[in-house]
Amino acid sequence: MDLDEALKSVPLTLIRPVVISVPTTVSTNTLARDLLSHGEGREGLIVIAESQSGGRGRGKRTWHSPGGGLYMSVVLRPLPTVERAPVLSLLAGVSVAQAVEQISGVHPLLKWPNDIQLWERKLGGILSDLVTEPQPLVIVGIGVNVNTPSAMFPPGIRETSISLIDVTHHQHDIVKLAATVIRQMDLLLSKIISPGGTDGVLELWRQRSATLGRRVRVSLSSGEMEGMAIDVDSSGSLIVQLDDGSLRSISAGEVIHLRT
Repeated sequence: MDLDEALKSVPLTLIRPVVISVPTTVSTNTLARDLLSHGEGREGLIVIAESQSGGRGRGKRTWHSPGGGLYMSVVLRPLPTVERAPVLSLLAGVSVAQAVEQISGVHPLLKWPNDIQLWERKLGGILSDLVTEPQPLVIVGIGVNVNTPSAMFPPGIRETSISLIDVTHHQHDIVKLAATVIRQMDLLLSKIISPGGTDGVLELWRQRSATLGRRVRVSLSSGEMEGMAIDVDSSGSLIVQLDDGSLRSISAGEVIHLRT
């Protein structure tokens, strides 16, 4: 069964899916952006690929994307204020973690801002791109290591990565996982647009956070800082308490968990 067929039996309130399935592409985010720029996509566009030849992570990192993983981009309307844009990435992370738990029984945690983790290794990630033309939209890219053992990943990646099959020792239905992710995203989007809904979604993120309560090093364009990650604010920014007791709000940056 393909994703388009699977979603016909999934109750959705806000996401009106238009599915584009391809065997391989450079990047599902890039393909989604190209479709939008040519007027061939809209809010609700979902691009899913069996593999990617140029998957992207944060910054200029590559995302190893062989067959056997979930590689999907979902086009959503941005939240009402730009300041809250990072919340969509946190919402997507919660959705993926919930979906993984539903189909496998394992309990992923979330590393701020966009990593899905198991056993302190990277199971998946979220990459959100803002598109302003012809209308403001957010492309939420999702990558999850599912059926390819991490031992088969290239050196330098396998040491910090994990795949679902490493933990459960059996393969999983990637289409079912994708449909479950879309269902959870739809539920949380419905929640977030209701009064007080952002707080509820952020609380779900906090409950799965691998970052809060940890000592972290944050790399910014202006330099590095160390402190204790204590919370996320209403915009999805990470609140770090520095050693002098001052608080810093981090909206973007590379976070490293430090061992104490």
